[in-house]
Amino acid sequence: MYHFSPAEHTFLESQRVGRMAQVGEDGLPHSIPLCYASTDSAVYIETSGRSWKVRSLIRLPDVAFVADEYFEDWAKLRGIRMQGKADVLEKGDEYETGKRLLFQKYPEQFEKMGWADGVNVVLKITPTKVNAWGL
Repeated sequence: MYHFSPAEHTFLESQRVGRMAQVGEDGLPHSIPLCYASTDSAVYIETSGRSWKVRSLIRLPDVAFVADEYFEDWAKLRGIRMQGKADVLEKGDEYETGKRLLFQKYPEQFEKMGWADGVNVVLKITPTKVNAWGL
């Protein structure tokens, strides 16, 4: 199991949006910006259990994920990208961990949006390969 370095984890948590890429039901690559939270070994994302992301991940759980910062001075570019497997969590300890971390990182958004157990699910990305730059 991969563990993010302290610098990688600090960077991940400092960013508000990352992008996940996966192969859709149509067999084509899809990339989507997402809010996320992380631990030192996983990235957690909220979505509807009925979303196309979930249907695609059940079929093929391989994903890529990136969080980065752009600067006009390219010497200052920073980011982290990973490849891994995504699990769809509907209940249990890992589900509760992801939900808690997401609520902590985005309290106003989840307060306004709400959360319905059984409707909202947590995607857990477990990285297998990680590459970071500028950290």
